[in-house]
Amino acid sequence: MQFLIIVGLIWTAHIGMDRMIGFGLKYPTAFKDTHIQRI
Repeated sequence: MQFLIIVGLIWTAHIGMDRMIGFGLKYPTAFKDTHIQRI
């Protein structure tokens, strides 16, 4: 149980950092096309 909480916190932090620096979900059209913007 504790392992799942730790993994979840790390995963959440990783997603938050990616979105904070401008990386988000990628679209198949190009690597630079994200749900946030084109980088």
